[in-house]
This record gives sequence, structure tokens and C-alpha cells, in this order.
Amino acid sequence: MSKFSWFDKFVFFVVLVLGICLESECEAQTEGSLGTHSCTDNFNDNFIDGSIWSTLVDSGTVLETNNRIEFDDWGFLVTQQEYDPCELGMVIISGTWWSPNNWNVSASDRLKVATRSDGELGTGAGNLSNGILFETNWDFGSPRLVIGKHSGPSQSTLAEVPADFGPGDVIDFVITDDGNMVTFTIQPRGVGRHATKVTANDDQLFAENHIVFYSRPDHNGLQTRSYFDDISISIALVKDNFDDNTIDTSLWDTLVALGSITAVNQSAEFHDWGFLTTIQQYDPNELGTIAVAGTWWSPNNWNVSASDRLKVATRSDGAPGIGAGNLSNGILFETNWDFGNPRLVIGKHAGPSQSVLAEVPADFGPGDIIDFLITDNGEGMTFMIQPRGEGRQPTMLSATDDEMFDDNHVVFYSRPDHNGLQTLCYFDNLSITTNNCKVLLGDLNVDGSVNLLDVQPLVDAINLNFFQTEGDINSDGSVNLLDVQPFIDALTDN
Repeated sequence: MSKFSWFDKFVFFVVLVLGICLESECEAQTEGSLGTHSCTDNFNDNFIDGSIWSTLVDSGTVLETNNRIEFDDWGFLVTQQEYDPCELGMVIISGTWWSPNNWNVSASDRLKVATRSDGELGTGAGNLSNGILFETNWDFGSPRLVIGKHSGPSQSTLAEVPADFGPGDVIDFVITDDGNMVTFTIQPRGVGRHATKVTANDDQLFAENHIVFYSRPDHNGLQTRSYFDDISISIALVKDNFDDNTIDTSLWDTLVALGSITAVNQSAEFHDWGFLTTIQQYDPNELGTIAVAGTWWSPNNWNVSASDRLKVATRSDGAPGIGAGNLSNGILFETNWDFGNPRLVIGKHAGPSQSVLAEVPADFGPGDIIDFLITDNGEGMTFMIQPRGEGRQPTMLSATDDEMFDDNHVVFYSRPDHNGLQTLCYFDNLSITTNNCKVLLGDLNVDGSVNLLDVQPLVDAINLNFFQTEGDINSDGSVNLLDVQPFIDALTDN
């Protein structure tokens, strides 16, 4: 079968803890969290890495073979590392799953993943002793997504929703867990297929917090079989939707040169020249690829005199540099439409030296609300924008530069007033995640770009959880890909 080969296996564990933990529950983290713990595995070496995984088999086998994990009957693939969402912030899990069986009630397997679990056998065939369960279930001809909970002998369904999947589907999935709210999104591969998402809330924690990928035991004497591949676990280092209309000083430092930065109307508002800088530093050489996502817009008329620009920097000290609107150092990601020429730009500020690393014409214009996604792995950078609206096309730009500076903050900033006309722009739904992965050469075109027609996109976990608006959801809870032009998933494509 055709499948992605997106990951080179490498693992990096760092713990940066900033959170509030209780004995049995954790406070909902609506505004922000810091920390990282990430891993990826594409299973291409056909050897289960004991530094990442342990296996538990009840009535079958769990093998790494054929460049994937294969489950025959009942088994568990359990992370060695624990992922406590109270300590770490939002845990984001993605991967690919499929079953070669005929998906009937007797023999079909199920996609089964659990968070907050000890990875031990529970009461009843195929159950865990504890944890939050994410499952595709098609018993009795009723395909649906289910979020449930195992707590000792107690088993309960937290939420379920009808879903678009059927026999032979290869399913990409994204799961998030912030210690209170959990989400489960699947995207069957194929033209015209719909993503489906289900959400639930439960703040119960257990003694351990492993992540478990597992399978259904044989049923009515018929063997089950399923496969997992391209598994990724990452942590939202920062997430802020500004819904409380305050600038969270545990996340952000503000520096205003000529204007103001305030949180109003559930977004960060920039009047003229200012910098919103992360308190925490994010060195991509230590953390692996960092992915910066958010939403930006400007109410100005986008003319050369008054228009503001989307401006984000990585590897920066966040200090003003030489020339109005510049930083002293860092890698710059910018939308630029001067002289009626809208384009994406990746550049670099290094003291008095300023350079353009790459630029490309882009699809954006007056009044656009732009979702953006930036990645930086310390050598290669990507910059993607997606203007909202039916039929709008994403634009992606890539560049390379391995120069590092003394500081590694992420900075969101604005253009100063120009020719006496005030600039005004807004940032919202900001998130920073980390993951250790990289684009393989087979995913790139000759010019270094990624061809959206060549890559079956996974609905972006960040996009669905931060950018989603009510109009993006169908009445049955599904997400129509024709309505939501998805980003290429930072967690699996970069």
C-alpha cells in the first residue's frame, strides 16, 4: 500500500515544567503552559526501540516489521516515558492506523489509543486498567468515534459521534489531552473524504501517565490484526487564545517602541511598533523542530503607507534593531505586500546586517484573516500561510540558515507607523509546539517546496484546536475539508 515515509526516528526528552497539578485532577489550561517531552517513530528499522517503548502481550503479538507496528490479536505498545498533561501542558498524539480485516463485527480490529494510563490489563477482554480511551468503533454497522474512560472495573463513554470511515481505510489521527479537555480527530485518506472530530472533558488523573497504542483481542474465534505507523507525541509549549483579555506575564514579555500591545476582544492588539516575546527560550538545536502557529489580521487598507505586516521571529533576543521595525537578531518570517506585490519572506537580522533568505509570491489581499504555520529546526525553516475563505490557496516558503544567536525567544511583532499613518494588527490563537522530525527528500520538490497534491494532508491538530470557528463544523460534528483548507501538519511533514 502507499504510505508516508515522513519520519526519521530520533528521540529527545527534555522536561520543562510549569503547571498546576492536583492529586486527582488538574486545572483546565485555557491560557498557557510550558514544557516539552517529544518523540517520533516511523518504525523503519524494524526493531522496537526499548528506550521509547515497552510491549505487553496477552493473546497475540506486537512486532515492528514491514516498516510499521503490527498487532495480531491483543497487545499493547506503551511509552516508556510518562506524559502528565497537568505538568507538561497539552499532549498531542498523531499517527496512522489501518486494519486489513473486513471490518465486520466479528473480526474487525479498532484504532485504540489511551492517555493517562498505566498500560496494564484491565477488566474484560481488550480493556486497560485505567486511562482515557480514544477508539474507532464500527460494531453493528455504525462507524463512530468514541472517547471513553477506564477506571478500574468502571468503564464509561464520555462522548461519541458518527464518523466517515469504512472497510480498508487508512486513517490518520490526531489526539489532544490537556488534563481536562480531550479531542480525537480522524482523517481517512482519499479524495473527498471528511475529517471527524469529537471532544470531551474529564479531569481525572491516575497514578501513571503513559500513552498506550493497542488492539482488540480476537472475537468469536476470529483473529484481529491492525497496524500503526508514523507515531508522533509532542507537547504544546505555549498556547494562548487571549480569551481572558490579559497578557499572561508567565508566557509573554512586551516591549513597546512607539505604540501599544494590549489584549482586547480576545486577541492581542498591536498599535504601531511593539514586540510580544516569549518568556521561555526555544532553541531548535536542543528541542528539535519548533512549530509556531497562529492567526493574524490587519484592519487597515493594506496600502504601502498604512498597512501592517505579519511578522514573527525565531532565535531572537526580542530587542529592537537598526532601522524602524527591525529586531537586533533572529530569523524573520513576514508577509510583505509593498508596491502591490504580496509575497512571503524569510529573512535574517544579525546586528546591522539584514538579508533575505527566500521569498515567494503569495495569495493574500485586503481584509484577509491569515492562519500561519512556521517551523524551524535550527537549519531549515518553513513558512506557510492560509488565508481564510472558500477556494483560497495556501502558500509555503522554505529556506536554510544555521546561524544561532545568544538568545532563542520567539517574537511576534508589528510594523511601525509609516509616513505618519498608524498601523494596527492583531494576533490570536498562538501556539508553539516541538517535535523531533524532518522532511525527507522524497517529500520535497526540486525547488524545495512541498507539493500539496503529492502529500495527503493530515488535518492539522493545531489548526483544528485553535483556528477552528463554528462555521468550519458541519451539523454532524465533522469537518469538511472543502470548507477548511488544511495546513500540512507540522508534526508530520517537517
